[in-house]
Amino acid sequence: MDDVLKSLLNQGFERCHRHIIMYPDLNAQGRLFGGRLLEWIDIAVAGFVFDRTGTRDIVTVRFGEVIFEAPGEVNDVAEIWCRLMRIGGSSIQVEARVMVDPGADKRRHLICRSDVTFVHIGSDGRSTPWTEKMRQRALEVRS
Repeated sequence: MDDVLKSLLNQGFERCHRHIIMYPDLNAQGRLFGGRLLEWIDIAVAGFVFDRTGTRDIVTVRFGEVIFEAPGEVNDVAEIWCRLMRIGGSSIQVEARVMVDPGADKRRHLICRSDVTFVHIGSDGRSTPWTEKMRQRALEVRS
């Protein structure tokens, strides 16, 4: 395991998603399109929240500042890492970091970071508080 992975794990991050960057994912400059990456982050964080809370009754309400640190290129493997930042009455905020594993002799490195907030919703589509069971499940320490 390389030092980058050790550092992420030590900080409480979990790998939530991997995606091979292919030609349809590229912008006009031949780099990973930012909108595509935001889609992948949204999906990965939703899966993280599903696993953490045990419910799929959530919606994205906020992306924090999105910082693109470096480009993703065709055939790179984008890895989305997540960690719980906070859980509120009906919301949950997750930090996401996107690392790229370029393969061969190159080092894994950060290409994007942001935080995403989801809200738990009821059958009426409105914000509803977490149950105590959901809250406890979200806060469990993972190994």
